[in-house]
Amino acid sequence: MGAEPGEAAFRALRPGGRFLVIGFAGGRPPVLPLNHALVKNIAVHGFYWGGYRGLHPQALRDSMEALFDLFRAGRLDPVAGTTLPLEDLAQGYALLRERRSIGKVVITL
Repeated sequence: MGAEPGEAAFRALRPGGRFLVIGFAGGRPPVLPLNHALVKNIAVHGFYWGGYRGLHPQALRDSMEALFDLFRAGRLDPVAGTTLPLEDLAQGYALLRERRSIGKVVITL
C-alpha cells in the first residue's frame, strides 16, 4: 500500500483500530499523524516477515510450515492471477514492472 491509500486507510480507522504495516508496494510509505493514533487509541504494528531470518529463524521456519500445512489441508486458496510458461518470462516481468499483475505471476517449467 502506498502513501495515498495508506493515509486514507489510517484516517478511516475507528477508535481502538489497528494499522498493520507490511510493505509499500505502491511507492513511498504513508505519513501517519501519530497524534491521531494517540487520541483514537490506534495501534500501529510493523511486520517484516523476512526480518525473522536474522531475528528468530526458527519462528520463520515454524510459520512457513504452518502456512504450508494450511495449504495442504485446502484451507488456503492463493490467487495466481497469471500463469505463464518459461518462454514468456519477459512478459511476466513486464506485468510486474508495469504494475499490471493481479495476484501472483507464476512461471511454469
